[in-house]
Amino acid sequence: YQRRVRASLVDLLASWGVRFIKFDFSNNAEEVALVASAINKTGLPIVLSVNGAGGSTYGQMWRISNDVWDVWVDVEEHFENLGSIAPQAKPGHWPDSDMLPLGRIGGLQNTSSTYGANCTVWQLNCGRSTSENYRYQECCPRQARFTVDEARSLISLWIIVRSPLIFGGYLPETIQSTLDLLTNPETLAINSESYASTQVRLIKNQEAVWQAIYVSGTYVGLFNLGSSSRIVSVQFDELKIVGSSCTVRDLWQRKDIGVYSKSFGLNLEPHASV
Repeated sequence: YQRRVRASLVDLLASWGVRFIKFDFSNNAEEVALVASAINKTGLPIVLSVNGAGGSTYGQMWRISNDVWDVWVDVEEHFENLGSIAPQAKPGHWPDSDMLPLGRIGGLQNTSSTYGANCTVWQLNCGRSTSENYRYQECCPRQARFTVDEARSLISLWIIVRSPLIFGGYLPETIQSTLDLLTNPETLAINSESYASTQVRLIKNQEAVWQAIYVSGTYVGLFNLGSSSRIVSVQFDELKIVGSSCTVRDLWQRKDIGVYSKSFGLNLEPHASV
């Protein structure tokens, strides 16, 4: 019976032109398997995104964490989590780090839902409540509270580990600096064209170095995880780069910054990256 119900629902969605199905809060891998089987039988390129049991087995995308909001601690936790998960990424099988909480977020408008109805009352406290409260995250409308450096580090990490990039903000009220992060062709190419994403180094609360390979070179991300400025550097032999020197290009600035021998490093502000 369950198999017929799931197949019928998937067929209906497919007939409407749906090509992305999200299975949220799954606690039953067998049920996810039924949905995946029904999708396969349609013969259509429908992506199955799963949050919960069965995701890494049956989903083309599977959530690897709790919700990510616009607080640095949520981003920092991913450096440790993704170190072991990123190598599992491959075509048709992508670890999902959650939506990008950038731009204008918060402020549920659907007052018919439980969250929405609660938000109608709760928003009276937006100006004086702790920003860590989950009701604040859901209910209080705001531009994401990341610094410019934090927002860039967030999207840089998602890009280099090849997480699906799903914008979580309200696009009509997105500020230009956020749009610039979302539309840079050189950084977006990392997400779509690289392979073998690897965490080269992680020193918790201090720094992280990530690497991904592409056809004619190596993408490298240097991250300052600390609360004060620091020089973050990497030796070329850590990256298994052949040769004593190479040209380094800043993809966010979209310009070459020099030829370096044996190593490269920069002084980075707190939570900044390059």
